[in-house]
Amino acid sequence: MEPLFPLFRFSLHIAVLIGLVLLLQWSLRPWLAPRWRCWLWGLVVLRLCLPVTFGTGWSLYNLLPSPIPDSIPTQTTSQTPPTSPPARSQPIPPTENLPIPNLLPETTASDPIAITPVPTRSSPNPTASPAADPAPPTAEVPLPWIQIWAGIWLAGAFTVLFGILRNARRMGRWVASGQPVTDPDLLHAVAEAGRRVGVRNIPQVIELPGLDSPALWGALRPTLLLPPGMAHRLEPAQFRHVLLHEFAHIRRHDIALNWLLALLQSAYWFHPLVWLAFNRLRSEREIACDDIALHAAGADESEAYGRTLLHLLSHLARPATSPGMVGILEGNGDLRRRLSHIAGFRPGRRFGFLAAMGIAMAGAVTLTDAQSPASPTNAAAGLTATNLPPVVPLRYTNAFTGPESRDFHAGGNWAGAPRGSNFLGGVRFEIDGLIQLTGRKAEENQRGFREFVSLSVPTNRYGSVHLLAATAWSSPENRRIADVVWRYTDGSFKRSPILYTGHVRDWWRRPFEQPRKVHSPFAKAAAVWTSPDSTRIGAALRLYRVTLANPEPSKPVALIQLQSAREDASLMVLATSLDPLAPGKRPDPSPDLEPKDPDWTQHLGVTLIDATSSNVIGGATVQSVVQARHGPVTRTVEQTATANGSGVADVLLPAEGVGSVTLIASAAGHADSRLFLKPSGTNPLPAFITLKLHGGIEIGGVILNSEGQPVPDAAVQISRFWNVGDRPDSDLNPHHFTLALRLSLKK
Repeated sequence: MEPLFPLFRFSLHIAVLIGLVLLLQWSLRPWLAPRWRCWLWGLVVLRLCLPVTFGTGWSLYNLLPSPIPDSIPTQTTSQTPPTSPPARSQPIPPTENLPIPNLLPETTASDPIAITPVPTRSSPNPTASPAADPAPPTAEVPLPWIQIWAGIWLAGAFTVLFGILRNARRMGRWVASGQPVTDPDLLHAVAEAGRRVGVRNIPQVIELPGLDSPALWGALRPTLLLPPGMAHRLEPAQFRHVLLHEFAHIRRHDIALNWLLALLQSAYWFHPLVWLAFNRLRSEREIACDDIALHAAGADESEAYGRTLLHLLSHLARPATSPGMVGILEGNGDLRRRLSHIAGFRPGRRFGFLAAMGIAMAGAVTLTDAQSPASPTNAAAGLTATNLPPVVPLRYTNAFTGPESRDFHAGGNWAGAPRGSNFLGGVRFEIDGLIQLTGRKAEENQRGFREFVSLSVPTNRYGSVHLLAATAWSSPENRRIADVVWRYTDGSFKRSPILYTGHVRDWWRRPFEQPRKVHSPFAKAAAVWTSPDSTRIGAALRLYRVTLANPEPSKPVALIQLQSAREDASLMVLATSLDPLAPGKRPDPSPDLEPKDPDWTQHLGVTLIDATSSNVIGGATVQSVVQARHGPVTRTVEQTATANGSGVADVLLPAEGVGSVTLIASAAGHADSRLFLKPSGTNPLPAFITLKLHGGIEIGGVILNSEGQPVPDAAVQISRFWNVGDRPDSDLNPHHFTLALRLSLKK
């Protein structure tokens, strides 16, 4: 039922708005002209056309309690095997939603971890007995309330709309049977009435057999419908009053409004106050048309106008019954109010400016939504750093006995890592444990890490999750290494992927690492320290603050899971905090602490030419292998540069600390050319060099076994041995060399 809460909230807002309009109509009736009373009902029509609008601090609906509960009793799930489909959460007795929920103690290293809040804040280290192995929960299939209610709404809307359209089609056929009026006196009276009201386009006049009362038909090009002989049965003044009223409908575009009301009524057929509001709007519309007709006829004809209305009601009793038709008798259900207004009619404006200002103010407070603290998007609007909703950090205290948590508490390389309550990357974390997921490298090293971990959270709506994380080992760039799985109270779930170099990298930061920073704008290095081991190799140790968006921020979250993608890198998470705000909505003035290398500002221009023709080779590639010194450690960094149309490739080098450079040039139709450079004090690196590439041929074939069958997955290594006196970079006998082949076969 929770997905239906927005509909309930909007229905409540509509009810409040209709009640407010009724109150203003009742209290201000003596001072409001009929047209301004219609504009008040226009606020209801406009709000129905805008079921979704922006939130403001001055909205009237801020005073209402939200029908969506801020929190639902906390739920948890038992862990299911990784290979089974995700099971839906099972409800447990409600617990206190703590600002910093603690975790259950003592799980074994081989078991998945179920992290749940404890009932009180006064016992941060509970001594409860170890939990028994949880049984897999039975899947609880909720009723598809959204589909059920959507089906009911569609059935009701179709029924109402079908009835309206069928009636309109029948009326259209009936109108088509009428006869156009050609009487010049009657047409002159019609034109004169239009002139008095201010309507320039005079409609066609049709006498329609079977019509009991005058009416207008057609939204785009209205047609005036008259009962046959009506002009002769009524006195001239009475007929003039009828025409003035009908032209008032044309001036107000009431037929188009009628169609809009019909469509809205079919969409909101379930709301009884909408039916009431539209009925009152039609009544006010007839009074407004009476008011226009009386202004056109003159104040001295108000009594005669009232007698005309009574005469029509006593002889012509059938009102218009289609949204495409309006007439003088449409609002005869509120005859007493119409006659009262006619009797008390006084020409002139009634507080027009004040009425317009009042309606504008009423629209400002009723046509905007409330700022809901439960919605991360709405809550972020207009917030400052001093009134942001707080994040919800989780604690890992005593939750783990696995090797990763023991290493964290034992010190060593983790001795300099942050602990306790910290603001890192602009987010509050509680750091007192370590989660590490498995991966291929972890399994090769026989580390007993878990494939996934479940964290029970205070059930609420969240816009994002913050992780204080890094990896052990590395993976290819932008490779998905893990997921944050969001499990919602309605049983559905969504995934937020964690990418290597996109969000996190190896917690050992080695010199000349590429790329220099992670790609996500919502991730940064938030903690950096060193250890004796890292100092010996010139490395630093780091953790990233990673912010991931909740794919469904409008749904309450019952559980989040960290699940490995079983890649080379293993995700490590030291702390987790949930945030009501979406990524980027929480100000973060903290710097990115990613360590920096010496700038790579030295350029080496490599010109590639064909050894035979001496023509430049555009589009060739140069792979550079640079041995760069950074403190006591030397790192190998590989790069690839492409030659431009002039055959020049730009190889980027560090400004200092270059130990050696190996260049390998490749081009289509040419054999590779290799050059090794080792700078020294007396022999610095040149700014430009030229490499010659010799024409080559492709060598290929099929590897067969002793039985003549192809051998799959065979690796072929080719080595060149130059003849004595022949060097590959000389012009003497460049093709005199010997090939040696070595085969490697997989068992």
